[in-house]
Amino acid sequence: MGRTRSQSRRRTRPLAALWLALALAACAREVPRPAEPETAREPSFVDDQGRRYVVRSLAKGRAVRVDAGHARTRWGIDLELTGEDAERWYFKYYLPAEAAPARPAAPAAPVAEPAAPVTLPESRALRFERFDEGLPKQGQWRDGFDVADLDGDGQLDLVHGPPRKGARRPQIWLGDGRGRWRPWREARFPALPYDYGDARTGDLDGDGVLDLVLAVHLRGLLALRGDGRGGFVRAGEGLDFAEAAGSPGFSSRAARVVDLDRDGRLDVLALGEGPRLAGPAGAGSRVIGGAQGVVLYRGAGGGRFERSDLGTGAHEIFGGSIAVADFDADGRLDFAVSSGQFGRRDLVRLARAGGVWQPLPLAGVRAKAYVRAVAAADFDGDGRADLALGYTTIASGSWWSGVDVLLARADEAWERVPLTAEEGTGGARALAAADLDADGAADLVALDAAGSLTVLRGDGRGAFRRETASPPAFPGGCRGAHLALADLDGDGLPDLLASFAQEAGAGAAPACPSEGGLAAWRTLRDAPAP
Repeated sequence: MGRTRSQSRRRTRPLAALWLALALAACAREVPRPAEPETAREPSFVDDQGRRYVVRSLAKGRAVRVDAGHARTRWGIDLELTGEDAERWYFKYYLPAEAAPARPAAPAAPVAEPAAPVTLPESRALRFERFDEGLPKQGQWRDGFDVADLDGDGQLDLVHGPPRKGARRPQIWLGDGRGRWRPWREARFPALPYDYGDARTGDLDGDGVLDLVLAVHLRGLLALRGDGRGGFVRAGEGLDFAEAAGSPGFSSRAARVVDLDRDGRLDVLALGEGPRLAGPAGAGSRVIGGAQGVVLYRGAGGGRFERSDLGTGAHEIFGGSIAVADFDADGRLDFAVSSGQFGRRDLVRLARAGGVWQPLPLAGVRAKAYVRAVAAADFDGDGRADLALGYTTIASGSWWSGVDVLLARADEAWERVPLTAEEGTGGARALAAADLDADGAADLVALDAAGSLTVLRGDGRGAFRRETASPPAFPGGCRGAHLALADLDGDGLPDLLASFAQEAGAGAAPACPSEGGLAAWRTLRDAPAP
């Protein structure tokens, strides 16, 4: 997706493995020089789980101690320490599993597999037309947005938090159903320390008017009660929000507004955005660990919430994507999350009696992987929601990225169906599922790090075809940020909306001079190719 095979190999050889692992965690602009690849002077070791590793080092100014055996880098990567001196941390750097000596695998351990490109059958059933006159074509439109009728005119609108390094207030564009959008300049918001993050809509107080929930980077969550005419006031008593910058409360850039506990009141489900440093990197820095894990804010009526901690702390999962669905067909809503932590498999939480959500490790998740995006739909028509994953993994000695679908089976088993795979780290950053062609089968759309969209048409039995006429990449090679599918023109076919965000010139080559933007495409049926 937007990168040649030779370029990918140059970026993914063993010399760059540590650099890539750190860069994937937070896209840092400055990274430490990686240690040299394994040689006769760099012996390898095998731990008590059969994993082979070498000892690498990192300057102390680039990580801080978490506990006696771990340090955490400024990019959020936990290092398993073997020692330290006055200037450097020494830590275990695990080698790809396929390079380890053959030995029986632990029963619960994921199995590393040789990676290879995936080729799907092609189809030409759809075409896409630009549908975004009036949406911004510059600025860093990061993280999530929502699509809903906010002004009550029967047409869908788009709500987004502030752009990164842009206007410090939420942004709403009113749609007319014909591909034209205008800023809702009449919208009025209370004076609060807004910042970029996620934006969601829902009727929080049961008055029939949509309200807003904002997940604000480094601060927490805000609720704003709407009046249907562009007026918003502060609500959300019980949501964690830091009025002052640097406070160590829970913060998120991925939230969902949903009645998760089925009590008739909307809840807010939020995934922690990950650890961060307080103060400049160096000996005086400390890790704020309160933004990891999952929190459910249960609706208490009148726009008020009660926090229900589903597991937070320094070693809990963090990420930027949530999917809510019933994975085991028991009538309760479950959820899945992405993971910015390397090698996490406990992506699904299954709802149990008494308001408990049980973590479920998924054997189908690829070993040694970051999972950047998740989406859920019943792709095989068996009544259970299935899970789509956008991943980046170490396999066959290199970094690979792709999209898998895990089909939910009986007894909490999952069957993996690979949809895309290619060498490199520029894989899917956002996924969304819907029936794009109205054939009764769920389809899948992926938005990748190069700003390209891939449309995968499902057959309703768990197999897919790749559409040859997917929308074009956003100009300038800007990184994809978020993706939504919604029927903008009322023709019964979901349309595509996407956001893009990147620092101008960031990366190995100058890219994304606009720093990003917002785009939409109308979905149209097309005659199949002969």
